[in-house]
Amino acid sequence: MLKSQLAAGATVSESKLLADRQTGAAREVDIVVETTVAGHPVILSVECRDHRRIADVGWVEQMIGKHQRLPSHALILASRSGFSAEARRVAENAGVQLLALDEMTAGGVASLLAETSSLWFKIFDLLPTKVVAITEALDGIPSERVVLEIDTSVFAAPGNLLGSAHSIVVSLLRDKNAVRLLARDGMSDHKYFTLSWPLPALADGVRLMLQRIEPLIFVPLAALEIQGQCQFRVCEFRLRRASMRGVDVVWGRSAFEERDAMLVGTLDQNGVPRLTVDVRERRNHDSDAG
Repeated sequence: MLKSQLAAGATVSESKLLADRQTGAAREVDIVVETTVAGHPVILSVECRDHRRIADVGWVEQMIGKHQRLPSHALILASRSGFSAEARRVAENAGVQLLALDEMTAGGVASLLAETSSLWFKIFDLLPTKVVAITEALDGIPSERVVLEIDTSVFAAPGNLLGSAHSIVVSLLRDKNAVRLLARDGMSDHKYFTLSWPLPALADGVRLMLQRIEPLIFVPLAALEIQGQCQFRVCEFRLRRASMRGVDVVWGRSAFEERDAMLVGTLDQNGVPRLTVDVRERRNHDSDAG
């Protein structure tokens, strides 16, 4: 059934030997489907259990451990008699698909390697080079634009030292709203960035302040602006999809900066999503085999 339903270029092998990444030993896999996604080789492994009793959590854990050391990009465990509830929970947490053999249809097999869409993965580096604080006008003192040094003291209240400008910048750039904005709008051709925070404050609403020397007074900040250099890298995951027993699964592979990335996502019957991205240094397969 696999051979009749897969797209051209995909190969199906029974009892194929795959190399253990840690030991180099050959491990037998019941069914191995090999295809390419966006020019990258992808291996879908299927392990089968032909017993009258349902597959328990022990067998599922054994197969998960086995394939963590094999070059499998996705794993399907098939059991003639189904799976125990605990086995299903463990498999779901590990992103492994389960299938009772009597549920397999031609359409289901075809969907295992059906091409769907792309997901774009973005990584960015920021190098702040200038921090400007805009103070509020206060007691006859006009608003000012003040370039902050990295060791400039920032206060949460008069006399209550919060930290240096450097620590505040690091905290602001890690703020989830800033990260979302950068991830949404940053592009690979962007070289510089400017981010502004009106009325910058702590999570509890306490306003940030600077201390003036002449006259000696603490002045609230009306805005804070961070400028700097940036680098955005974007890679594409060409996704494959499967839908079995009410659980939708997508997976894809990509590469960037001499590292391999594997994405696996699931959406269960209750609409709960789970997404995992595994990034690893590329291995020298010749040296691993020894």
